[in-house]
Amino acid sequence: FEALVYFKPKKFDGERFISRPIHTADLITQLSIVSILNILVFDVKNEELVLSNLSKTIPSNFYGNIPTTNPKNLFYPWQKKYRDYIDKITNRYNTYCETNEYKYEISLDLVNFFPSINPLVLYSDIYDQLTVYCSNDELDKYKVILKKLLYLKVNNIGSYKAEYYGELHDSIETNFTLGIPQGLPHAYYLSNLY
Repeated sequence: FEALVYFKPKKFDGERFISRPIHTADLITQLSIVSILNILVFDVKNEELVLSNLSKTIPSNFYGNIPTTNPKNLFYPWQKKYRDYIDKITNRYNTYCETNEYKYEISLDLVNFFPSINPLVLYSDIYDQLTVYCSNDELDKYKVILKKLLYLKVNNIGSYKAEYYGELHDSIETNFTLGIPQGLPHAYYLSNLY
């Protein structure tokens, strides 16, 4: 697959804007990505759509971009999941105020999370999980699917190669996405697995 990258300003550090790479692709490519992703996300059991074993590895306490078996949405609507998250945090805060049961709150933000995901590590982890319940013929098909979802060519990198690849820009010969291409529909599922 081929993608385009754009840089969305994230913050200003006093000297320059720090940007985040956001990817997009034409509609046919996005539909193809979602179609292929569905093979990883879902199984059909007794003529019913269910989450695959791979999807079931996403922890139950995650709130963002969780796959749903509702055919109208690939993921649960983020607004509802975010509301659930806020409700839970508020309840825990109230519990703390009443009982001092919780003493600390930790807030984490992984810097450059999507670009920092190593596709080879993700490929290996997913493949290892699939070997538990797939035949060799199925595994060969999954290899192709994983490669297509993890390695996309960036068509419009041009003069922004140094900004996109950072220190690696001189050693890059073919412009593939760095990490997981944030902005494309499959990126959120794959990042949850990672």
